[in-house]
Amino acid sequence: MATKTEDTSESIKPGLGIIEEAVNITDNTLSPIFPVIGVATSLINNILTIHEKIQFNEKTSKTIIDRIIPAETAIKFLKIRKFVKESLTENKQQINICYQEICHIKTQLEAIQAQQLDSQKKVHKGPSCYKTS
Repeated sequence: MATKTEDTSESIKPGLGIIEEAVNITDNTLSPIFPVIGVATSLINNILTIHEKIQFNEKTSKTIIDRIIPAETAIKFLKIRKFVKESLTENKQQINICYQEICHIKTQLEAIQAQQLDSQKKVHKGPSCYKTS
C-alpha cells in the first residue's frame, strides 16, 4: 500500500520514482566499492523527499489561497454593509432631530398666529367706551 507522499510524488512527477529507483540500484551495487556513493545516494534521496514535500505544500498553499480570496471578499462586503447601516442609522437620527425642530417651530408659529388673531379681534372690537348697549 502506497503512502500519501508516494501517491503525491507519483501524481506530480512520475519520473521521480524511476530516478529514485535508479539511484537505489546504483547505491546497492557500487556502495561496497565506493563509500562516497552511499552518502551521495542518501543526499539524493533526501533531496527527492524534500521535493515531494515541497510539491505537497505547494498544493496545500494553493488550496488555502483559493479559500482566502472568497473570505476576503465576504469581509469587504460585510464592512461595506456595516458602514451603510451605520450611515443610515446616523441619517435617521439627524432626520429625527430635524423633525423635532420643525415641530417646535410649527408650535411656535401657531402660538404667534394665535396671539395675532387675539390682538386683531381686540382691535376690531374697538374700545369698550364706544359700545352701544
